[in-house]
Amino acid sequence: MVGATRRKQTAQPARVARSTGRAARSGATRARGKIGFGRCRYLGSVMLKTLLIAGLFGGIITAVWYFNPQEKLQQFAHRPIKQVQVEGAFQFISSEVLQRQIELYVKDSFLELELGDLKQKLEQNPWIDSVAIARVWPDRLIVRVVEQQPIAQWGKKGFLNMRGDIVEVEKTTKIQALPLLQGDDRYAQEIMGQYLRVGKLLAQQDLVLAAVELDDTRAWTLRLQSGITIKLGRERLWEKLQYLLTAKSGELGKDFHKIQLVDMRYPSGFAVTWKSAEANHYVAGG
Repeated sequence: MVGATRRKQTAQPARVARSTGRAARSGATRARGKIGFGRCRYLGSVMLKTLLIAGLFGGIITAVWYFNPQEKLQQFAHRPIKQVQVEGAFQFISSEVLQRQIELYVKDSFLELELGDLKQKLEQNPWIDSVAIARVWPDRLIVRVVEQQPIAQWGKKGFLNMRGDIVEVEKTTKIQALPLLQGDDRYAQEIMGQYLRVGKLLAQQDLVLAAVELDDTRAWTLRLQSGITIKLGRERLWEKLQYLLTAKSGELGKDFHKIQLVDMRYPSGFAVTWKSAEANHYVAGG
């Protein structure tokens, strides 16, 4: 009995071992099941992305085929310009005339128009200082024009602008009212600068400068709006003018309007020639 009991006890581990083997096979099966499910999810995700990308490309191809963007772009490129808007403050040229001139140039379509060529053509007008052109979608053109600003007449050629540039134009009544500056073209900016400085000085005693001339000997001559001519010579211009204005503030002032010519080419004084031949010859200084 004891021996039989021992045999039964020794046989039990074998059953446990077979039971353990079945459990291991069951775990392996479950692991294979999990791996297979994960692989299916991955493959499904890849297929879904592939379908989405394919659908996207298909939509793009369909849109290109249906809408034909090249044709649409060509339609916009050949769209005519329907409105030309001219902006600026005009005193010497007419905005209406300028707009008609622009419309003659604007023969190309909205995108094909060469703005640089149009700008260059417009700036050939001597009365125009600068031009800026802009497209406004879909069919409008804005042209901003800045006119020249004449400061004074320049001999018989035209006028000087704000920068002292010589602009050659035909005389107009508006330009003829401006002061007259004369001299060699090389000295245009110097003469304009002298005109501005001397004009401010004379304005302190209500004298208006009408003309400035620099001759070939570089001698300066001024003419006032009242008709008085002042010959300054080549040197000490500012000193001589101060001296004349001091004399005008004194005894000379009451008869200043009777003067025809003031000759200040003397070393330390000036001589006066009167409009009336009966007036005495006035000499200041020595």
